[in-house]
Amino acid sequence: MLIVLAILLAGILVGYFSKWRLRRIDRLIIVIIWTLLFVLGIEVGSNEAIVSRIRTIGVDALIVTTGAVVGSTAFAWALWMFIRPRTPRQDAYKQEG
Repeated sequence: MLIVLAILLAGILVGYFSKWRLRRIDRLIIVIIWTLLFVLGIEVGSNEAIVSRIRTIGVDALIVTTGAVVGSTAFAWALWMFIRPRTPRQDAYKQEG
């Protein structure tokens, strides 16, 4: 783990100190990311344990995703109800006037 963090820190330092030299690096980064995703797909596709359980992995992913969306929506609504300004209802003004 320390090796990964050291490599990450080295990349940050190289990028920071040579940012004026690396003008067209964006395209190279995109190509590298796509290559890494392709290689990851090959590794996952060649792993028999993952391929044999693909249906249950999909169901688990659907359950986690649904729970995350429902939970985020519920907590966002609760937060909105907690922080919104309290104003009297509009029909209370209609009865007075």
